[in-house]
Amino acid sequence: MSHDKRCSKPQVELFFRLFEAHHGGRLFVATKKWDERCAYALMQKEMIIRLYNHVYADPAYWNDLGVEDRIFQLASAIAVVEPDAVFCGATAALLYGIGSAYSLLDKVQVLLPRSTRRDTYEFVEYRRWRPGDVWQLGPFTLTDPYRTVVDIARTSAFRYALGYVDGLAREYGVEREELRSYAQANCRGLHGIARAFEVFEHMDGRSDNGGESEARAAMILAGVAAPELQVEITRPGNAGYYLADYGWQMPNGSWMLAELHGLGKFEDDAQNDPEHAAAKNLSRCPRARREPACHGPQRHSFQALRHLRCQSVRLHDARLRYSNHKTLRRLLTGCPHLLDNRTHHRPRPLSLNKLR
Repeated sequence: MSHDKRCSKPQVELFFRLFEAHHGGRLFVATKKWDERCAYALMQKEMIIRLYNHVYADPAYWNDLGVEDRIFQLASAIAVVEPDAVFCGATAALLYGIGSAYSLLDKVQVLLPRSTRRDTYEFVEYRRWRPGDVWQLGPFTLTDPYRTVVDIARTSAFRYALGYVDGLAREYGVEREELRSYAQANCRGLHGIARAFEVFEHMDGRSDNGGESEARAAMILAGVAAPELQVEITRPGNAGYYLADYGWQMPNGSWMLAELHGLGKFEDDAQNDPEHAAAKNLSRCPRARREPACHGPQRHSFQALRHLRCQSVRLHDARLRYSNHKTLRRLLTGCPHLLDNRTHHRPRPLSLNKLR
């Protein structure tokens, strides 16, 4: 080891304490003045990185963490260093368990008192929103769930915000009118609040997860009629039902069903009948294997669904997520009730004005 890379005994001890913290699933917080000096010396040697005031991590450990683990561990450390911090936006939503759009989880979003020093860090975003009422969840002080979702809905793109609005309805049983009433009473005058009310119009707690909500938002933005969610098609002989993520009922009474990530979930896993094991994964049929999902919707002639007057469409999340509106309209041509763009009301895009 060269002279520049040599570590003193206190630095070596702190290095081992840092790895002990990582082994416990947390970042290292330097609470003592001497620890801070040792940590700074190790950072100069590029052996550790500083993520926030007094918060350090091994670079390899930090890079190996998943998106949600990064946010959770860094927020936990900030809660120790900044007792007055209030977590907001997508960070608070993640801690509440009501949404996790990875596009909004690149940084910890936090509100700090005006007098608090705000150094710039790559993974921390300081917001200047009014916190309103706050909740205490373990070591975290958070904006309340209603305010958290309203802030996301008024400052984020529609396709990401819809998942959080759906999550509030799904996890907390909040009705659309409740959220509208809260926003009217507590958030009037905030920048982007009109956009938030547009998101509320599409609120639906039947969406299973954020991915399904984001796919539905892409359909709406492309001009496709909003589908029914979690459509159940009864099987003959009271033998359970088929379950699809999305469905559109045709004028003749039949259904167009769509499943995100292939057709393997058309039948509910909870249906424990003799036929279930054989039909559990409908996408295993030879024709499904020959038609890759990345090419957009694929029609499959499944005998069971055909007898029930249903057509099936397979939707791939990547195409819905990254395609433009024109491409999505082409991919979703098989879905009914494609609306005219001239009359279809779609959520307005984000403004470039500075948000409060």
